[in-house]
Amino acid sequence: MPPLPQPTPEELAFLRRRAEDGDRASQARLGYIHSKGLGTPRDPAAARYWFRRAAEQGESSAQYNLAISLYYGTGGGIDRREATVWFRKAAAQGLPAARKILESNYATVTCDQIEPGGYLIRDPGPIGPGALPPVNVSVAAPRQTAYTMTRGVSSQSLLAAAREGDVGAQFLLSARLRAGEGVPRDLKQGVYWLIRAAEGGHAEAQRIYARGLYFGEQVPRDEAEAVYWFCCSAEGGDPESPLILARIYKEGIIVRKNPAETLRWLRLASRRGSSYAEFFIGCQYEAGEGVPKDISRAFTHYALAADRGLIPAQTRAGICCYAGYGTAQDYVRAIDYLTPAAEGGDRDAQYYLGLCYLVGEGVPADSEKAAHYFRQAAVRGHQDARDKLLLSYTEGPVVKIPKNILYPEE
Repeated sequence: MPPLPQPTPEELAFLRRRAEDGDRASQARLGYIHSKGLGTPRDPAAARYWFRRAAEQGESSAQYNLAISLYYGTGGGIDRREATVWFRKAAAQGLPAARKILESNYATVTCDQIEPGGYLIRDPGPIGPGALPPVNVSVAAPRQTAYTMTRGVSSQSLLAAAREGDVGAQFLLSARLRAGEGVPRDLKQGVYWLIRAAEGGHAEAQRIYARGLYFGEQVPRDEAEAVYWFCCSAEGGDPESPLILARIYKEGIIVRKNPAETLRWLRLASRRGSSYAEFFIGCQYEAGEGVPKDISRAFTHYALAADRGLIPAQTRAGICCYAGYGTAQDYVRAIDYLTPAAEGGDRDAQYYLGLCYLVGEGVPADSEKAAHYFRQAAVRGHQDARDKLLLSYTEGPVVKIPKNILYPEE
C-alpha cells in the first residue's frame, strides 16, 4: 500500500476550521488524520472525539470508526454495547464493513480494513474547499477451512489449496516455510501465508501473527496492531489468546489498564479450560479488582485451578485452608493442597508444609520433615523459612543445619 499523503499545516488548519464549524465530512477526515498521525502527532483520543462529532451527524464511516474505537478501547475506555449501536447505525446506512462485522460477531475485520491503531483505512485524499473524504470499504467473507492438515500432505498440494483461499492450507504452508520443514526455509513467504490465514479467520494464525507483531519477530513490531489480532484470535475460538489479552489489560502498558476487561478475558479463557485463568480470577476476587472483594469466591476459583493441578493455585488454596481464609480452617485439606505444590517446587507451599510438620497440624509432628521443607524453601529464597532454620541455633534445633543452607548465595 502506498504511503498516505501528509497534509500541510495550511490544509490542517483549513480542515480544523471546517470541522469546528460543524462540517461532518471534515470532522470524519480530521478524526482519521489524528488516528493515523498524518501531519500531526497520532492522538487516538482526539480521533475518537472527531469521529463522535461526525457520527452523531450521520457520517457512516465515522460511525464505523467510532465503533472500532469503542470496541477495542483505542483513544478511551471500552464500551462494547455502545460500539454495537454505532456498528448498527453504520450498517443501516449500507456500509458493508459494519454489516459484515455484525454478521460475524466482530471476528472478520481484516488488516485491509483496519490500521494498526484499530481504525478503518481510508485514503483521506485531497484537502481543500469542496473536497469530500471518499469511502472505500469492502470486506470479503472469510473462507471456512475444509482442508485436512496433516504432515503427509505435499507442499505442492498445500500451495494449490492455499492459492484457492483455504485458510487451513495457508496456515500449514506458512508453518512449513517458516520452519524449513520439507521445503527451503523462506521467512518472507511464510509470513505472507500466515497473514493470509489470519485475514481469513484462522484463529491460531491470528495469535501467532499477533505474537510476531507484539515482540517484533519476523514482522515489524507493532503492539497496537498485535492487540487487535489477539482480540480477533480470542473471539475466533483460540484458547490461549484470552489469557494473553487479560495480561495486556492488567498491565495497562499498551492499552489503558482495565480490571473489568481483564476479568472478561480471564472468564473466556477459563471457559476454554485454562487453569491459569481460573487462578487469576481468584486473584481478582481476592484483590477486588474489577469485582467486589470476595475471599470466598476467590478460594472457590483457587480450588478449581488446584484440582486441575496448577501449582500456584494449589499453594494459594492450601494457605487459605491453613489460615481459614475464605473457607473453613482445615489442616488436613491444606496438607492435600500443599504437598503436591511443595513437591513441585513452590517455596510458599514448602514453608507452610514445614509449619504443619513442625507443630503437627493435619499431620503427626515431625521435626525432620519440617526441617526438610524449610530447607527447600530457604534455598529458594524464602526469608521466613530461613528465619525458622536460624532459630534452631538459639531456641533448640529443629535439626542441625550448615550455614550455607541458611545463606546459599554466600
